[in-house]
Amino acid sequence: MSTSAESSRVDPPKGPGNPDLDSDLRDYLEVLIADRLEQRILDRENKRFRMLYVVFAVVTAIGLGVFLNQIGISADAAVEKRLGETLAATEESKEFTKLLLLGTQLDVKNAFTAEQRDEATALAISLYSKPKVAADKSYVSIVESIIDALAAAGNTTQIANICRGTKTLCTDNEGIAITVMGTFGRKHLGTNGINGAKEDEVSLFRNAASSLRDSGPYQGVAWAYIVLADFHDGVAEDKILEQLKIIGEGNATVRNDFNTSVERLLDRTQMSDDPSPEIIAVERLAKRFTAKFASAMPGSNEPQQPS
Repeated sequence: MSTSAESSRVDPPKGPGNPDLDSDLRDYLEVLIADRLEQRILDRENKRFRMLYVVFAVVTAIGLGVFLNQIGISADAAVEKRLGETLAATEESKEFTKLLLLGTQLDVKNAFTAEQRDEATALAISLYSKPKVAADKSYVSIVESIIDALAAAGNTTQIANICRGTKTLCTDNEGIAITVMGTFGRKHLGTNGINGAKEDEVSLFRNAASSLRDSGPYQGVAWAYIVLADFHDGVAEDKILEQLKIIGEGNATVRNDFNTSVERLLDRTQMSDDPSPEIIAVERLAKRFTAKFASAMPGSNEPQQPS
């Protein structure tokens, strides 16, 4: 089975969809199964490929053959055997299956109605109260995919609702936390006063950033948002200098990721293909920050004292 980027590239179907897997989505999934299944199984940690892996992780529990027949897709014995060996079954649940279908809809079609958005949000929160479901990695991956789709569409209210309704899920999972931090972090950095991020949104941002700062692959990114947020909020200069010193004297990867993240925030075109006033404001904030603390930035050899 080919797994090359060229052979596996498939453009998602256009037009409206529904959580019952319409014909466009069915055709799209059929091609995905043919061209991407092996790659998705092998590359489980790749965020882009995670959702179809989850589809099969879940349907293994309810019967792969039944599910594939339902959506008009056939799988040969070798594929079914491989899936059975590699994918963990998850709890059978009508609500869970509906959340799965909605999550798949959002992931592969990049489009959803307000009703689908609200239903996915409600189901994510409702299922969190069921311990066996909430503890399942498939549930977490589906919610991550839904939050990614909501973030891409600018639906911050629904993201906040999911985070509030799932307690610590948005900080315990790195893939979710990085999206929450970026979404609400840019909103906070790019706005002020009455038009600024709401208090609970700032709290979600701060909690997500703190959870990523001390361990894992996003420490440098988290530090960039934390330091810029402190600068935005008027935190004392000596505290910011102390933070920059900690970053500069710390792990080289974290230091490099911090500098790269700040550089990205300095350029609106790296943050968005169509920069909003909020993104432009973040760029301006980052430029003021780097101008003020140029000699204290990690990698600089010149010490800086508070003015």
